[in-house]
Order: sequence, then C-alpha cells, then structure tokens
Amino acid sequence: MGQIGNLKNRGFSQNLYSQSATPKEMLGTVRFDQLGRRWIYCKAGEALSKGKVAVAKKLTAAWVNEAGIPAAGLAAGEISFTLTVTTGTAIDENEFRGGAFQINDSTGEGEQYIIDSNSAMAKNGTTVTITLVEPLRTALTSSSEFTLCHSVGYEVTHEASTAFLPVCIPPIDVTSGYYFWGQQSGLAPVLMDGTPAIGRLVGPSNAVEGAAKALATAGFPAIGYVYETGVNTEYSPVYLGIGG
Repeated sequence: MGQIGNLKNRGFSQNLYSQSATPKEMLGTVRFDQLGRRWIYCKAGEALSKGKVAVAKKLTAAWVNEAGIPAAGLAAGEISFTLTVTTGTAIDENEFRGGAFQINDSTGEGEQYIIDSNSAMAKNGTTVTITLVEPLRTALTSSSEFTLCHSVGYEVTHEASTAFLPVCIPPIDVTSGYYFWGQQSGLAPVLMDGTPAIGRLVGPSNAVEGAAKALATAGFPAIGYVYETGVNTEYSPVYLGIGG
C-alpha cells in the first residue's frame, strides 16, 4: 500500500516523539529514520495510546463513485474546480488535503491527483471546491465518476475490528485532534491479543481494541510479523510492514 505525501529525510518541523495541535506537515507525508524505519504523519481521530494499532477512517459513501463533474466538464490543465456530492455529510475545510481525487469510471478513469486543499461544506450542502497539487492531465466529462479520498493518516483511530485499513503504531499517547508521527516499519512494541508464535503474521484484533492478533491465514489486513512469541495483554515486539 503506497502513501500520499512527500518522501523527505531531513528538515521536518516535528520530531518523532511529539504531538502538535496544528499540522506541521501534509498528512500522509512519510519519513525514514537512521534505522530505516518508516513513519507517516497522521491526525488522531480520538485519543490514541502508544503501542496500539491505529487504523484509517472509512470513506463516506457521499463522496464515493460520485457523478458530480460540472455539466460543461473540466478541461485538461484545470487545477481548482467545484464538484457536486451527495448531501447529508459535512466536509471540513482541508479535510482532503494530502488525499486523492480519483476517477473511477468513464473519461479519465484510472487517474489520480493529490489534493492540496478543499473548501468546507455544511451538512446540508451539495458542492465542494477542491484544489489539486497538479493540474488535470485529461479533460473530464459530466459522465466521469469520481471519489474523494482522505489521506490515510486523517483521523486515525483504534478499533476492535478487522474491517479497517491499518495505518501505523503511535509511539506516544496522542490527544484527540492532534498531529503525530506513526510508525509503519521496523521493530515496535505492539499490544497483543493472544500468544502468536515467532514469525506469525499479525493484524488488527476483532475483539480487543488496538491489539494485534495472529491471522488465520496470510492475508489482509496485516501489520507485520511477530519477532518474539507474543504475550497476551502485553506489548510484544513486532517487525512492522505497513504501507511499504
């Protein structure tokens, strides 16, 4: 799973073991430390605990497979435009920053563009204006269907479910709404549900919020491999492989 954002190895405005009430990087930005561990910049959707699996916020149906391109279409080269989406769900200003504008069907299908900013929309609103990092490569028509995707780092949470995309392991406790770096690769202590053996592939538990549990078969969603036999209810070493 790839991540949206800038790959940088120096010059970051926030260190790995701090949190911030305001964003210091674009959500989804990734960095590597001197040990080669991968980190992703995230926003907490609730209070988070260090060592627990954090997962991505699910997309809202109101902006998935939408047919809301303007009737006149959008010309190649346009970078800022207004889209119509299904009413009933509010959109915060810059909620999609660092996320993606994807074309799902018809003209332009299979293309993706990074979102630089978006306007706010009230719950009873019907339109949202987005600005892309790069201009449209292909002209779109009113039949082009699109999806607006958050950055995977947007409002991550702990869940007792396998129905969410795993994003990272927070290295610190994080206040709800704050920004932080979450670990995606390399060794990390992770809360265990059960006693998975060395080398077992583990993923989010469907019973214990934020815990990792052995997968019945090699599959998805996985977060990595057990480095030493897990101890139930304790934090055991896992060699992470999220988003690599």
